[in-house]
Amino acid sequence: MVTGEGGGGDLGKLEAFAGVGEFLVRVKCATLAWHTLRAAIQGKQDTLSTEE
Repeated sequence: MVTGEGGGGDLGKLEAFAGVGEFLVRVKCATLAWHTLRAAIQGKQDTLSTEE
């Protein structure tokens, strides 16, 4: 949904992310926490980037 895909149905609080896909900078900001959590779980200690 953040990248403009998916969505629909009752999303509750996640509906706040509905307009994020329209602006690239907002997508990076909205997904930064996800990238950080994933890196921590994988034990990575390198500099984190939202670019892949």
